[in-house]
Amino acid sequence: MAGILKALGRKSSDDVKAKVSLPALIASLRADPSPSNLEKLCEGVDVLLSPPSPSPSELETLQNLLLERPTAAAGSPAGEPGPSKGDGEEERSPLEMCVGGMPQLEFEKKKSTCATLLNVLSPPPPLPTSFYTLLTTIQNSNAPSCLPLGNLLRHTLSHPPNASTYLESPTFLTVSIMELPLSPNFDVLSDAFSTLKVSFTSPTSSPYLETNYTPFFTSFTHLLTSSNYVTRRFSLQLLSSVLLSRSNFNVMMRYISSLPSLKQIMNLLRDPHPNIQYESFHVFKVFVVNPRKTKEVEEVLRLNKVKLVKFLEGRWKDREGEGNFKGERELVRKTLEEL
Repeated sequence: MAGILKALGRKSSDDVKAKVSLPALIASLRADPSPSNLEKLCEGVDVLLSPPSPSPSELETLQNLLLERPTAAAGSPAGEPGPSKGDGEEERSPLEMCVGGMPQLEFEKKKSTCATLLNVLSPPPPLPTSFYTLLTTIQNSNAPSCLPLGNLLRHTLSHPPNASTYLESPTFLTVSIMELPLSPNFDVLSDAFSTLKVSFTSPTSSPYLETNYTPFFTSFTHLLTSSNYVTRRFSLQLLSSVLLSRSNFNVMMRYISSLPSLKQIMNLLRDPHPNIQYESFHVFKVFVVNPRKTKEVEEVLRLNKVKLVKFLEGRWKDREGEGNFKGERELVRKTLEEL
């Protein structure tokens, strides 16, 4: 913004805003998608968002300009796309061009650009699948240099329809589940799990999980069996949160009726790390206290109850002051003994 303000000199805010042509800045970026033109576009957006704040209708107009895709090239019939370059970049909205150009920017410029986009998308409008596909692809191929995109992504997911679009996007399972949370970089995987947590606290996540139960949990198994301690721990915490959400009752019942799922959690109870054991317990307890166990699940629990009861006795004493843990451990132990 400083560059535009300097060029315009000392004028009133309204005068400065009147000098900013967002369509012209967008046209320049389309003609030359360089870092300097991307920065100029964001500077222009910052000016238009500066006090006095735009009215709701003005903000909507601003958002629509950033989300608009080119519909026809010169000489093309109206409504028909222009000649394709083969990479799809010429069909991106200005917002997507900003995201796509992020790897070219210095880290501080990435942060300021994401802050500008977050501000102009407040509140978040409905965003297309292409936005989420592009953003997660950029995250994955440029991690950890594009970490600032994580805050922008999570902000847009606060609009429930966007969370649904994100979950249904083609890169959700392949990148957001199978790649980013398995990163050897702690900051990258931590950011990935922060996004997953936001995604699965959305009211739209329950229909997604019910419809996509098998592909989701097949992919999620790779996180639970990862050699990375942090990935295993975070995935168990997320799994517990998902299963214990009231809106996910049907998903929980399907999961705790599965013998392979029980066996996987029982194996995690034997993990050499006490924290992994502890997080596993919070999933294991749901299998045990379920009054409608399947025969195969109950049989496995019954056959292993002596070892399990012995394992649980006095386990994780340092955690006994946390919530209802002590009572839950006792309930699980007694339920196993009565099988």
